[in-house]
Amino acid sequence: MTNILSSIRAKNISFFYEIHEPILSSVNFHISPGEKVALMGRNGAGKSSLAKILAGKEKNFDGELFIPKGVSVVYSEQNIDYADYSLSLQEYFLSKMGILKDVEDYFVVTDVMQFKQEFYNLYNGEEKSWNNVSEMIVDYKKFLSQQKFEELQVSDECAVEIMLELEEALESSDIQEREKCFYATACDFLQTCSATELVLSHDDFLQKFEKYFDFLVQASVYRKWASDHMNDVLDIFGEMQDKFEKSDGYILEDKMKKCLHIFHLESLNLDMPISLLSGGQKNKLMLAVSIFLEPDILILDEPTNNLDTVSYNRLQQFLQKFDKTCIIISHDPKFLEPLISQVLYIDSQSRSIQTFSGNYSAVQEEVALMMDRERSRLARVKKEAKRVKDLYQKRSQQASMTNSAQLASVAKRMKKNLEGLEAESQRTVHEERAIADFSIPCSFEGEIAVSMDSYSVYKDESVRSFSVNKEFPRNAKILIYGKNGLGKSWGVHECIAYAKEQKIKGFDILPSFEKINDSFQNKEERDFFLSQRWAFSDEVILGYYDQEFLILDYEKTVQQNMERIHPFQYQQLRQLLAQFLFIEADLDLKVQHLSEGQKALLSWSMVSFLSPNVLFLDEPTNHIHFLHIPKIIKAIQNYKGTLFVISHDVSFLEQISFSYVLDMEREKLFTMKEWKKRFAF
Repeated sequence: MTNILSSIRAKNISFFYEIHEPILSSVNFHISPGEKVALMGRNGAGKSSLAKILAGKEKNFDGELFIPKGVSVVYSEQNIDYADYSLSLQEYFLSKMGILKDVEDYFVVTDVMQFKQEFYNLYNGEEKSWNNVSEMIVDYKKFLSQQKFEELQVSDECAVEIMLELEEALESSDIQEREKCFYATACDFLQTCSATELVLSHDDFLQKFEKYFDFLVQASVYRKWASDHMNDVLDIFGEMQDKFEKSDGYILEDKMKKCLHIFHLESLNLDMPISLLSGGQKNKLMLAVSIFLEPDILILDEPTNNLDTVSYNRLQQFLQKFDKTCIIISHDPKFLEPLISQVLYIDSQSRSIQTFSGNYSAVQEEVALMMDRERSRLARVKKEAKRVKDLYQKRSQQASMTNSAQLASVAKRMKKNLEGLEAESQRTVHEERAIADFSIPCSFEGEIAVSMDSYSVYKDESVRSFSVNKEFPRNAKILIYGKNGLGKSWGVHECIAYAKEQKIKGFDILPSFEKINDSFQNKEERDFFLSQRWAFSDEVILGYYDQEFLILDYEKTVQQNMERIHPFQYQQLRQLLAQFLFIEADLDLKVQHLSEGQKALLSWSMVSFLSPNVLFLDEPTNHIHFLHIPKIIKAIQNYKGTLFVISHDVSFLEQISFSYVLDMEREKLFTMKEWKKRFAF
């Protein structure tokens, strides 16, 4: 770590989204080196916007920000950018390192990694493709042999003959001879098949064959080029390897693994794509990368989301020892209490910042007292406004009756004073308050809404299923439980994908999970296996709350998202969203401009107004202010439909009356009573 003084000073910072009201207005504060500071304020107050300004990710603001030159700032956001999902873990580490390290070194390391990976993919992928083609030809030949001869077209007979030639070509042990024969014969085969309906009807054979054929052609060209230029390749690789070692390439790999180990991710392969990680693993990866970068200023935005108990404690312990400047946005008082020495409170009315010293709970009490004093002051203002209004009306009448210029002048001055008092009395105390009581209606009257034959998990880059064989009755609450990385969400995603395909009511706002489709060879196989695992009654309306807000359309406004469920009248929509603390001005905001907390509340409002009778909740307390949790628990407890919950929030789980536990570690369904006797959260 560097010894540069990592202080921060903000002077008159203001920030707007498009033409809307200011998010921040004339913000001033100072953070000393080594301080641990909490950003406090209600959902939508501008905490994440300020964090992005401090991290240099948001540059379109007014005012001045002073951070000493050479100081590194790392911002761990609430979610990994979807554009990064295709990166491997190693590539993600290196992409973030590019912010802090010399750009040339970064690209040297990245190029060597990619160079090595391309050769690996070439030889392993080519051999796999040869095997796949051989298996496909045998399978297709068997398929043709089962057809009646009179039904075969002339082109099919040609295809059979060419198929025999393909088999002979593949039997050659000499790779060059095999390629020469195979490519020539395969071209004839593809031309022959192009007009053959019979060929196309068998398991997408032609499409698959063309895919492997193209890969093998590319692999051959690539290998021929490498062979012709091998000396040049070796020279280039040698230079890159030398630079890689000088750039601490191997040390970096070891350091990555150590940072992953902090959050129990050491079993993951560095070449694994981020898209295959669970929600909890993605969050842990962001934290591991933040530690890996050794910043002078570390900014954490809701860092405890998705964390299991062990990782939660490890993160808290790490931050207690962290001797650099740290800024934390969190709604978890228990997490913040032992860490914080200063709180920056964003006032939602003035959009400015007030600074408080002391631990988090003491500041919470101080802010509450400040709001009480403000409410009392506003009550006095309203009372004074009423007194002045009565007096103004009396003086105006007297001036009109007596035609007195002096009384008219007095009335005019009183009117100006009254206008100021009335404007001030209209202010409200924008305190951190809870959402209103709400319900999740359920219209289902039957006994069984959903049946589960088996449940699938994704772990170690493969999918496997375990038997459940249960019809879940109406009003059943099922907890899907286990530590991060056990693939808990995979089975839920399979159910959502199947419900969407079957056009179950509510399907049009459900997200698509392409990785589920990719795990099967084709649509027919997917539909068959998913129909064996899940079954719904005819009356099912399916609702889904997910930790990444996939049911929201980020390009649409709050109002437009709600209208995807039902064509509300404007006034009705205002009243409904007011329960979830959305004001009229928020209705025209695009979802992409909402805070994570507001996205969470919008998701809850959509789930509530959908009136589902089967509901899946994946980490339902993530991004939620602790004041709202009791309201959500009450709504869940009163819900009469079939409920499935995934959560690591033990304090939340202990307040829900679950009927069953689907235990991921033991791969077994328990009644809650049985599970509690033998195990614990």
